[in-house]
Amino acid sequence: MACLAEGIYPRVAIFAHNSGYKGEKPENESYAHTRLKIDVVKAARELGYKADLEVCGESPDGFKWRADVMVTDHNGQQTAFEIQMSSQTLAEYRRRTERYTLSGVRCCWVLMYKLGSSRLHHLEHAIHCENQDFCKETGLVQIEDDRLVTLRVMLEGTDTYPEKRPTLFLRQHFPIEQLQMPEAIDRVVQNKLHWARPRWRWT
Repeated sequence: MACLAEGIYPRVAIFAHNSGYKGEKPENESYAHTRLKIDVVKAARELGYKADLEVCGESPDGFKWRADVMVTDHNGQQTAFEIQMSSQTLAEYRRRTERYTLSGVRCCWVLMYKLGSSRLHHLEHAIHCENQDFCKETGLVQIEDDRLVTLRVMLEGTDTYPEKRPTLFLRQHFPIEQLQMPEAIDRVVQNKLHWARPRWRWT
């Protein structure tokens, strides 16, 4: 399956599948996407978890999935970390997350924000639009979803990546909850998030 040299950050990563592999093959990835996946794997392994790239599976109702990074804790519970650099509809986020849920796998989306941008992420905008009634009734702005666990990473773009491992944010806007990558991954894997509408919070 996907192979990357241990401890090396390649400028170009080549993912090769075994001959005769009939599963869904990954599209070409950006440099930042590949580097971020490697950093998530390394951070999870530093914590003592099992972590692998491009892990494939299938839900009980026959829907196939492929996790960018699959982290397995000491009790065997799996958490898929999906790196999402490009635009995707809210319905697609939910559909892909549901496939993991049906398979007994938790899912966390790592979304890229461009440094210096003050615009809402397309996912946050979609959630906000869907919850206009809640906003009118309470005066609270909802840009997160109780079915989607998301972390944010600030990058300059998809063609570059910082030398120092980037931090992860539970939320882009105030109050910012910023963590080093290993701590953020550990909290997600240990399920230390709870939903308190309109947002997720660390326990």
